[in-house]
Amino acid sequence: MAADKVSILALLALVAATAVAGAPTAAPSAVLADYQVDALRLINEHRAAASQPALCLEPHLLAAAERHAKDMAGGRYLGHVGSDKSQLKDRLDAAGYQYSLASENIVFGSTGNPLHYEAASAAVQRWIASPVHEPHMVNAKYNQVGVARALGACPSSAADAAAAGTCAYWTVVYAEAAQGAPQACIDVAHATVKVADATSTGCGHRWRLLLQPRPIQRGTVAASAAADRTRGRPVTRPTMRQPSRSDG
Repeated sequence: MAADKVSILALLALVAATAVAGAPTAAPSAVLADYQVDALRLINEHRAAASQPALCLEPHLLAAAERHAKDMAGGRYLGHVGSDKSQLKDRLDAAGYQYSLASENIVFGSTGNPLHYEAASAAVQRWIASPVHEPHMVNAKYNQVGVARALGACPSSAADAAAAGTCAYWTVVYAEAAQGAPQACIDVAHATVKVADATSTGCGHRWRLLLQPRPIQRGTVAASAAADRTRGRPVTRPTMRQPSRSDG
């Protein structure tokens, strides 16, 4: 886990001073987990089938997705609001990502037989099968993506977390980079790909999707986001301030 954090921080440092938008540059020395490469391939295959261009992995979006996936795994919950009350907008701001439109899909499921939610194919297929989540995957406006998986005890009312078995918690963040914002796509073809740990103790036939809040645009008030969460519909937001790299 510590190595994962170092890798993401290194990527963010490498792209902090990238050049103009419209000419995405490859982030050198990228280190990716095998499941991230698999998820990107599956998402782009589905987009291609829908006649949409491929997305590229973006380091800041990876950081935002990783933060939320680990938070869900650590807290044994599924939700778009983090344990620190952060929403997608807050996580994108904290990662220093400049966007005009973004949305987040999440899912969890048990690892090992029979569901194998440690595999990207299980999570992506579940999103594809959902009429609420699939439209985000094929949205023509999106050009960048970040995806992360974290393993943890499955949600359970049992006092002993170990008795709940192991679940994989997935977060994917789709985004349209802000016009004029620096962009840096990870060169997956030349990235170092590592095999991520997928140790499983199993927890039966458990999986769950959560209705997706509306996609966010820069600057909408928090009150509307809270209302939209209960309805699970996409939100449009007028643009305002740019994210600060000092937001955390």
